[in-house]
Amino acid sequence: DKMLYFVELDSEPLSVYYRKRFENGESISQAGSETKKYKDLIQFEHEEIKSSIKNINPYIEFDDDLYIIANGFFIKKNNLGPSDLYKIEKLPGVKSVHADQFMFLFLQETTSIIGADKVWQLPDRNGIPLTGKGVKVAVIDTGVDYTHPDFADDKGICDKERFARRDCKKIVDGWDFSNNDPDPMDANAHGTHVAGIIAANGVVKGIAPDAEIYAYKVAADIDLENLENINFEFFSIVLKSLEKTSDLNSDGD
Repeated sequence: DKMLYFVELDSEPLSVYYRKRFENGESISQAGSETKKYKDLIQFEHEEIKSSIKNINPYIEFDDDLYIIANGFFIKKNNLGPSDLYKIEKLPGVKSVHADQFMFLFLQETTSIIGADKVWQLPDRNGIPLTGKGVKVAVIDTGVDYTHPDFADDKGICDKERFARRDCKKIVDGWDFSNNDPDPMDANAHGTHVAGIIAANGVVKGIAPDAEIYAYKVAADIDLENLENINFEFFSIVLKSLEKTSDLNSDGD
């Protein structure tokens, strides 16, 4: 059973803590340094509350922790007793317990004319054309087909072996949160279409053709021949992917 519950804690997440310190006049480095110290505190808080949960039911299993976009952690549905969630929500330091929600994927194709080719001719403050160079974009969708020729780089079309080594310069990284593996290959083209709109740089040009794409797959593969059997995922997967996009290089900064 993939369904999870999210235990939200009273303490604010790192993103809110950092923003408040920055808005109160601290420099980026000061706010960042204090936020790292704060993370140590809430990590300790997570372990303390998990220990209290184990006292309620020693068979409860934990899943991932979130610190950046939300402060809390997931628990698995299996082994939960009928009154466990109520008891957990009453623990000191726990703000709320949220049940997972079904997330259905609707495939809709939209087009718009926004004049991106004219924007490419405009320089940024350093005189560099606005083509997306140096920009990292996370695509949270059905995955991305990194072997598509419009995502090729100076070494040619990316393949599974190159992507596994994270050696592709257009679709540079990613994760399949649906299957919990490092290969976010798209099976139905929606995420690939979105990534192409953003950063394709082949026969088709995206809005920001020099941008890098991080592909996060949050939807199970869809049988396009039988949409009545469309797959669904849980919103917890989207939360996990959003947490990942908050720290793309996983350096904790």
